[in-house]
Amino acid sequence: MLDEQSTNLNIDDNTSATVDPAAKTIGMQTKVGDNLNLQATQDLKAHAGTMSADLQVDPNIKVGGTYTQAGYKGQMTPTSQVSANYNNPDVGKVDLQVDKGAMFQGAGKNIQQGNPAITTAKFTNPQGQTATYNTNRNL
Repeated sequence: MLDEQSTNLNIDDNTSATVDPAAKTIGMQTKVGDNLNLQATQDLKAHAGTMSADLQVDPNIKVGGTYTQAGYKGQMTPTSQVSANYNNPDVGKVDLQVDKGAMFQGAGKNIQQGNPAITTAKFTNPQGQTATYNTNRNL
């Protein structure tokens, strides 16, 4: 049973790693300087992985990105996301997010060349109103 327990390793003050044999996942996160966070995870069972980064540009602006290779044995189309947030007490919060990936239909397995993909841009203003733009294309 001990072999199946999750292990957390603090490499230094800014970097840690996690191994979970039961879930068959590994992960690592690190902080570079005061403003940059990097993270990576790998699901060995499903052969899926995610890498992400976020950067606090200044106290009001944060940008980030995520890349995911999902699906059983990496057969599904990768997805990506880019985001930016502006939060100023005098103006309010503004969010912009762009997602790109396959349009999942049914179980979402075995996405093949020629299947539709979607790019979605979403903007939220300080009043909480959201505008969304979608575009489809073939992979």
